[in-house]
Amino acid sequence: QKHTETRLVKITSSGEDPAYRIIREAIKKRPDYNDEKDQYSANCYVKGKMKMNETPNMSGFMKMMGGGKDGEDAQGELDSMKGIIYLSESYTKVGYQRKPAKYKINVLSSKVSGSREAYGFSVPMNVNFYDNNVSFSDQLNPRGLVSPIANSALRFYEYKLLESYFEDGEWVNRIRVTPRRKLEPVFVGEIHIIDNSWRIHSVDLMATKEYDLSIMDTVRIQQIHVPTPSGYTVKDQTFTFNFKMFGFGILGQFVNVFTNYKDEVAPSFFDRYVMEYDSLALKKTDAHWDSIRIIPLDVEEAKDYEKKDSLSIAEKAALDSARARPFSYKPMHIIKRGLGYKFKYGTTIKTDALIGLNRFKYNTVEGIVYELPVRFNHTIDKDRALYASLWGRYGFGSNIASGKGFVRYNWGKSNKKVLRLGGGQYVFQYNNNEPVSELLNSISTLFYGNNYLKIYQAKYAQASFSNSFYNGFSYRLGVDFQNRNALYNTQDFTFGNRENNFTANYPTEILSSTIPHHSRIEFAAIISYQPGRHLIKYPDRIVSTSSRYPTFFSGIKVAQPIFNTSSDYAKWQVGSSGGLDLKLYGQFNYRLAVGGFLRKETVFAPDFTHFNGNQLLLASEYLNSFQLAPYYANSNTESFYTTYNVEHHFNGLGTNKIPLFRRLKYYLVAASNGYYVNPDNNYIELSAGLENVGFKLFRMFRVDAVVGYKNFSDPVFGVRIGVSGGMFSVGGSGGDAEE
Repeated sequence: QKHTETRLVKITSSGEDPAYRIIREAIKKRPDYNDEKDQYSANCYVKGKMKMNETPNMSGFMKMMGGGKDGEDAQGELDSMKGIIYLSESYTKVGYQRKPAKYKINVLSSKVSGSREAYGFSVPMNVNFYDNNVSFSDQLNPRGLVSPIANSALRFYEYKLLESYFEDGEWVNRIRVTPRRKLEPVFVGEIHIIDNSWRIHSVDLMATKEYDLSIMDTVRIQQIHVPTPSGYTVKDQTFTFNFKMFGFGILGQFVNVFTNYKDEVAPSFFDRYVMEYDSLALKKTDAHWDSIRIIPLDVEEAKDYEKKDSLSIAEKAALDSARARPFSYKPMHIIKRGLGYKFKYGTTIKTDALIGLNRFKYNTVEGIVYELPVRFNHTIDKDRALYASLWGRYGFGSNIASGKGFVRYNWGKSNKKVLRLGGGQYVFQYNNNEPVSELLNSISTLFYGNNYLKIYQAKYAQASFSNSFYNGFSYRLGVDFQNRNALYNTQDFTFGNRENNFTANYPTEILSSTIPHHSRIEFAAIISYQPGRHLIKYPDRIVSTSSRYPTFFSGIKVAQPIFNTSSDYAKWQVGSSGGLDLKLYGQFNYRLAVGGFLRKETVFAPDFTHFNGNQLLLASEYLNSFQLAPYYANSNTESFYTTYNVEHHFNGLGTNKIPLFRRLKYYLVAASNGYYVNPDNNYIELSAGLENVGFKLFRMFRVDAVVGYKNFSDPVFGVRIGVSGGMFSVGGSGGDAEE
């Protein structure tokens, strides 16, 4: 029972609030309490819920557009979406060991409203305020948040002692926590500290967009700590968040309740899995849940289970009896969505939209190009799927017709296997990694008179097999045959009176004439490995999650002069890529590689070592290209080269001290890319930019100012625009472009 009493408080001569003395003592003890428990086990009940509590009001817009009754019906459908959209419960056993570090969750029971096959959210959210940096999700706040008792907390917070109360034989100090500055990664709220021992008793802290949240509008964490034989630990934790997007408001709440704490863990509990699901976890009865449910369901939650479980059974029956049906044949639907047919059990065959940005292109070889795929998807079960596509392409200026087909079959539970087959007659870029976007090249050609796209035509056949193991190891074996023919410019049209800068349809930087007709057959073997993967064991499979270690990769490609082919070479590459989460100091990402030719008896230009350049305004893939480098000027057949790509996302560090940037929430990003072949063939570029650029929900753009140096001289300057996080690439998708 809590008794609030008045105590005599000594105020320092400087008038400092007594909360500061308490916080300083708590900061001193923080490392001790953070490392206090060598090991423990506990049971944990986890309940997760998300509700839609707000929908956009479209009635005014509907009336303006003459919607009438239809508008009212549409608004009614929107409003009917309010309520619980996700509800799950889990009951787990948790084990922890500090040295050597081990952690495991056994999921004993799990359920999701409306699904008999899905596993609920089962991971207790470990929000530890004894850490200097409190981290709960990179998506919510990539830098983490400063704990109110972190070593540096006094630089971030102001404190005020609100009261002291007596509870369970201890005096507890209730302290108000207030950020010193806005848009810092900090909390606002209350922390309760036990007198003399200076432990955390409880917290009620909130973070908002005003204090540097990235996506959510607010995040609130409430904890109650209780004594155990080896010290205090969290008993109850409630994690609440809300956000609004496109007029839809979402409220989420995840509750953890720990029971049956023990200060030891049986050695047999730990194994190579960080999470393991009991074989009967999804088969528990309502009576079982009633017996273990620590927090009773409220009326809304009980109704949600009843309603959605009934609907799930009805929907499964409807799916099993669903008839095949065509897609809409309305003219505008065909134009916007393509033609298609949906077979029983969800198998589909369809074209892409008949008219769209990716359908029509223009280049100096083919003139106006029309390209259209037909796609087939068939899901056999959750572990097997078949995908196929046919692509047709026609150049109206050159009367060149091309076509290709592609088939991919995926299978496997724990280890994922993929078989790919493809072939046809199609056009290829001289760099088969396709660094030049055909759409952007069309704009560059028509409006600026630059034809960066360099293509040839080839009859080809390819096959590959890949296997990805849950332990982080994967390999890919493949063979690729191409019978190549040169293509030539046939067009010189540009808009307006602009003088064109067209060059011949081959990399003029490295060739004095186009490639001769020839054939090449190439064998490839590529392996990669990421150590330290965390493993999760389901009743029927094992999957892996993230690792803090880098991914290492290596590969070799060999062309042999067999079956009347003429290419004869061997080339290799090894490297690694990864990232370092530096919390308050940002995120550092990198990719490093070395490689070269082992043998180069006969090598044609498409098989040179190519560095992915970019001469267009939109950024290319940030960690696998060079933003200002020409596409082919540095292509070579040397026996050794090395490349590097590094970037650092400051995630608000520094800019939150600048008023304008602090208000706009723009983040600094810095990068450098480079390669070295020899003293006469090397390149380095440096860039500084801003990401999170945009407005409201569309803060997704990144703008970089870049300077590049070839052979450490003759600087060139440019600007590149992309998408924050490096998800955007103007180039193609390389060998799997058919997908």
